[in-house]
Amino acid sequence: MGRNGQQGIKGGQRCVFLSTQGGQREGEQEDDPAEVISSSLAVLRGAMIWGFRIIESPIFIDNDLLHGYYYYINRKESSGFCIDDKSMKYAIITNPSSGEMSAKKKREEIEKASRILHAPVYGFETNSREEFIDLAKKVSADCDVLVVGGGDGTFSDVINAIDLPSNKIAFLPLGSGNALRNALGLEGTISEISRTILAGRVHNYDLIECSSRRLAFMVSVGIEGVVVRLREKYLDVGIKGLQSYLIPTLDAYMRNYKRVSASVAIDGVKFGVEDLMSIMVVKQPFFGYKMKVVPNARFDDGKLHVMVINSSFAELLFGTVSSFTIGNLIGDYYTGEDVFVETDEELYIQIDGNVGWKAESFEFKIRKGILKVVH
Repeated sequence: MGRNGQQGIKGGQRCVFLSTQGGQREGEQEDDPAEVISSSLAVLRGAMIWGFRIIESPIFIDNDLLHGYYYYINRKESSGFCIDDKSMKYAIITNPSSGEMSAKKKREEIEKASRILHAPVYGFETNSREEFIDLAKKVSADCDVLVVGGGDGTFSDVINAIDLPSNKIAFLPLGSGNALRNALGLEGTISEISRTILAGRVHNYDLIECSSRRLAFMVSVGIEGVVVRLREKYLDVGIKGLQSYLIPTLDAYMRNYKRVSASVAIDGVKFGVEDLMSIMVVKQPFFGYKMKVVPNARFDDGKLHVMVINSSFAELLFGTVSSFTIGNLIGDYYTGEDVFVETDEELYIQIDGNVGWKAESFEFKIRKGILKVVH
């Protein structure tokens, strides 16, 4: 290009970089005025549409002629106006039964996301979990980014249904606990999160392989399996929100959960646990309702984060309060890549907010970078 620019290739895209230094290089031609004006108007239009500050955020220009263009700042060297070789094709799949939002409100929120992402919507017509999972497989084969509208359990069902190496995924939080919303740092309304997805980049995250049966981002063996099962009963009688978690937790502790002994091996190092309350194996810090139960957990560090809790009732109360504020301060914390748990009685496993199977032994392995999330 001319005086203030140079042309190059970046990340498979054709980019025009706006140099921060003036002066024309020898042998270069003058800028085409029409091209300069067209590019400048496109950038200005993008800034006006979304109201972002250009120097801080990506701008997506929502226009039939300019679809796929966005403006960004290369903070190290220069600013650029990049042209996608291929516009991303989004599709939204939603679970009609997830969360506590009414069907009408959920449809309104999903329609907002659909307009922003130019994405068709699937899932409202499904009548069972099996139908939803089968639909997710089909839809994922015909889009570049599959956007999941639902809760933690819905997201979990989708990542276990689709071919993860071949698919990118995004998340619209419409559930109740919303651990994943906090883990991904998704802030604002559904419309704002949709724009974040549109201007986002791909993040590679780890997952937990559970006894070669299922992938997850948070699992636990112990009282949580009982709590989740009891919670369904309380939801059926109209108890919602945080109470629908705290009340069954107290019920489980007082009447329904019997502490057991367990043997744990982390990367081959074995130890015993008496009076087990919970063994949590996670890839991110949060459980539902912003409870930061494993504060040091990270989605992309290639490790399993393990919290072993066998505390007294008073300590559990303290841990609960700290989890809602500064982060959990009780339990024994470990990291590793392979975790084996064996108990002296069968227990249910909790997987991403849902009840899994019942067994006396469980094995957890790290699956590094297998999940590709756009945000």
